[in-house]
Amino acid sequence: MQQLADSLEHGSYADLLATLDSLDAKQRKAAATWLTAQLKLPPAKHPAEPEEPYARRMRTLVAMAALAPDPKKFLAVPVPHEYPNVAWDTNTLVFPVKAEARAALAQALIARGCDFCADLLTQVAEAKRPRPMFIEVLMLVAQAHDLPLPATPVLAEMGAHEWFLRLPWSHTGRPNDHAQWSVAYTVERVDGRVTVQGRGVPWTDAASAIRLLPGAAQLLLATLEHRDVAWYLVWCQGGDYVDALLSAVGELVDSGFVEREALVTGAVAALCRGDSISAQRLQARLLQVARPGAELVLRQAPLLVDVLGTANATAAAVAQALLREADGTQRLPDPLFLDACQRVFARKEKGLRETQTAWAKARGAAAILQDLDGASDMSAPIPAAASAPLRPGMPKRPFEPVPDPARLPAEVEQALGAYRLDRDGLQYERALQAALDAFAAGDRATANAIARRLHAEAAFDGDAVPLAELARRRIDELKAALKLGMPMLNLARPTWAHGAIAAPELVQRLAVLPTTGRLTWTYDLLFALLRCEPPDAATLAELRAIDSGTARAAADFLAAGGTAQLRTRWLTVSGGKDPYFMRRGPHAQWSAGEGTEVCVALDAASVRPQVGEEPTRWAEGFEPDQAPFVSEFDMVDDWAGWVLPNNAEAVAAFHLYGVRRAGMDRHTDGGKAVARRLHYLLSAHGPAGPALHLAVLFTLSANDTDVRLAGSDGLVTLLQQDRFDPALAAELLAACLRCGSVKPGRLAASLAQVVAAGEAQAVWGLVRAGVAATLGMAPPPAATADLVELAARLAPAHAAGTAIPEVRAFAAGVKGAPNKLQAQVLRLAEHLPT
Repeated sequence: MQQLADSLEHGSYADLLATLDSLDAKQRKAAATWLTAQLKLPPAKHPAEPEEPYARRMRTLVAMAALAPDPKKFLAVPVPHEYPNVAWDTNTLVFPVKAEARAALAQALIARGCDFCADLLTQVAEAKRPRPMFIEVLMLVAQAHDLPLPATPVLAEMGAHEWFLRLPWSHTGRPNDHAQWSVAYTVERVDGRVTVQGRGVPWTDAASAIRLLPGAAQLLLATLEHRDVAWYLVWCQGGDYVDALLSAVGELVDSGFVEREALVTGAVAALCRGDSISAQRLQARLLQVARPGAELVLRQAPLLVDVLGTANATAAAVAQALLREADGTQRLPDPLFLDACQRVFARKEKGLRETQTAWAKARGAAAILQDLDGASDMSAPIPAAASAPLRPGMPKRPFEPVPDPARLPAEVEQALGAYRLDRDGLQYERALQAALDAFAAGDRATANAIARRLHAEAAFDGDAVPLAELARRRIDELKAALKLGMPMLNLARPTWAHGAIAAPELVQRLAVLPTTGRLTWTYDLLFALLRCEPPDAATLAELRAIDSGTARAAADFLAAGGTAQLRTRWLTVSGGKDPYFMRRGPHAQWSAGEGTEVCVALDAASVRPQVGEEPTRWAEGFEPDQAPFVSEFDMVDDWAGWVLPNNAEAVAAFHLYGVRRAGMDRHTDGGKAVARRLHYLLSAHGPAGPALHLAVLFTLSANDTDVRLAGSDGLVTLLQQDRFDPALAAELLAACLRCGSVKPGRLAASLAQVVAAGEAQAVWGLVRAGVAATLGMAPPPAATADLVELAARLAPAHAAGTAIPEVRAFAAGVKGAPNKLQAQVLRLAEHLPT
């Protein structure tokens, strides 16, 4: 210990690293214990560096980086930062200690190996409880081992602070003292040994300062794309800061340091997801800075034309400028502008950009102009369709594993690197299968690397939707199996691309399981049973003939109906003092005060798979007063359908609360994230009941235009899947309108888009029920006239002698000059039988 103590007290960082390398395993363990005791001493100055206030503490931190048994123990070391008496978070700037100290710290961590560093990045970037660490050190570690940055917003927020230090103007409008001198790092590999050197470098512009940070391009893109960080840049730092940052980004893009296409793709995607107005303005300015060429604009054109109709004037103007410039260079397809204008005209929403839509209309060819003139007349009758709408049903595509686990396809890489709400279930399952295939081929390094990434993305709170809890535990089981060298057989490997397993195939797997000598893993078997399609009598008899406890448990569960035992019922409940409405917090209710709400109950599974002590919340069902509440931010919709791929109704029931929040007037951000992913709920097979229909109806009436677009697409999808129940949908819509959870004006705008997709007859059934419900209320809710107007346009071709008593009763009471609602009711009454 004396040599280590001398290095800490009097030596340089090079001496300290050399001393640490000379220790054997027993000495390293003893040294780690001794260093832990040293951390209890107050910070002291180092005689060799009297100007550095935390020199001795930094040397102790470097030593712990080399000796700590795991990253958790290392991260327990207090890191010096600007406010020593304040608990660290991402809003606290880490103190800018000397370059030599940070380089030594990075070198010590890199030497610990890839697994240690991957775990370190995951723990530092944990969204619920981030740990303090220097951003340069993290980037050096990620670069050295070619590790992806965690998808949580923590590193992006740390990057925002780093850009603040490296930009010449702060929010005060004065030059930033820290911004005139930055650190350049060099990483060298000699005989398998990594050395990191850091030296101070003066600079004269912000772009040069940003280039000095390791991995700056990747971190800069992550910072600019994240919605919360964009808000921080605009509101917390001020206009001068944003101007300086955008100027630097422009220089970096022109020089090729930042990839132009990645910046444009991220900005367009952010504009289309419905961020705050300030965040959208920032993304629009990024598009101006990026100056994409005609070819790149053409690839993004389907998204840019939709931005033309956004309520954000800056975003709409930038989209128009890009499309116009690209169109002058390389003519864009005419249908793009036709589709964009039809969507905008159908919305009829205050604040949409008339200038941009008028330009798009004028841009079209003569035939398209004629079509647009008809589309823009919102009073014209809607004719009957010339042919029946397409009803392809729900075709099955086979599941295709990754051919080479060592080279994951781009779509799989994207799923692994995405935030957990953005993961694609198919690609996630392909990654899991790739890990098992790599292990079977003897490539343990690749298998463990994939498993680490799967595990990191599944590391969120246990207080999640029951389906998410099961999925997380399956990933934990996979990692444990690979660590023990006993990989699972993967009984749950899908047969079809939507996650289901053919019953005969599962029977074959269970039949050969006793002969493989492999251990039956709990969640592997559970997922196989949850994914299994309903077996016929012959297949069930084959399953019962297998002499094993696993096969008997599977046969009992599938004979009882499998996951189809989870059935939903819809009901209307009232607020008041019912504990259902105040389960976990002041905003955890479906309705407020004495209001009423339409919701669902889920029947429990009477026979559950006997496969161990697995969580059973998924099978317990719920009544409205005991419904499992979870924050809508923890509703993992993109891949929840892969847990119950044959019961879309149950999947929708677990997530219905989050979808409902999208239509509320306050605290809707999480709800929007859920509702925009409605198509993932619809990807699961099985009959559509009240939960799935309510999810579509709630989304059709959401607050935001982009969410309502998802609702319109969802209704068309449900119709094309041939799962739409007209009678049930009409009944649910009438109840929702009476409760106030569906707004007539928003609903009418969304249904007009569905009419444009050729589904006028289906829309007429919904509109008829909605008109009857709203006109039967006293007084009718606001914007009922929009819904009646849509009904009046549909009635000539689709009413077919249908009577609506409420329309006749309302029309009979009109006296004198009619108002807007009365005029539309009288117009509708002309097309209905007396």
